[in-house]
Amino acid sequence: MNTRRVLGFLARVFRPHSELALDFTWEQLLRNVDTTVKNRTYDHVESELDKAMNWLEETRQHHPNYTEKLCRLAGLYQSLAGDNSATEEILRKAVGAAEDNESPTSLKLAVPLNSLGLLLLQQRRYQEAELLFQRLLTIVESTLGREHIEVATALENLAAVQRQTGRTDEASRTRARAVQIRNEAGKRNSNQGTAHDTQTA
Repeated sequence: MNTRRVLGFLARVFRPHSELALDFTWEQLLRNVDTTVKNRTYDHVESELDKAMNWLEETRQHHPNYTEKLCRLAGLYQSLAGDNSATEEILRKAVGAAEDNESPTSLKLAVPLNSLGLLLLQQRRYQEAELLFQRLLTIVESTLGREHIEVATALENLAAVQRQTGRTDEASRTRARAVQIRNEAGKRNSNQGTAHDTQTA
């Protein structure tokens, strides 16, 4: 057992509601999920995920990163259990938790909004997905600036919805803006690398 796990175990014994203790238990629960996959006992995967979900709900008031944990768990429900209904329920819970604790333009809303939007896009629920991607775009633009690389990602997801709903011209314009942002970001990174090389030569 490495040092962090030893400290986590001790924290769970003596300070069970500390962040270290909670993270120790959380990682143990996820390791249990991983073990069921490695052992190919797939019929137990969802029950292990349910245990992690139930524990997270029981201890939610003590988690400073509750929303992030929900998003991670939602991804596991989808990838390992193939349970889209549970995935959607958890992601909506994550959005609601972030809304309750953050401002309407907080970046903590970005991941659950994006993940839920992608899930709805896969399910061809285009109108719902578009509303989420539009909201995500507003958040990243207002928080990070209109030329930030995360804006390009939001635009690409929005373009995917527009393309799937037959708005090809609109999708092309949205996609073109995303490409421009990525190209400009690439140029900035290249210039920074050149400047660094010059300084260290």
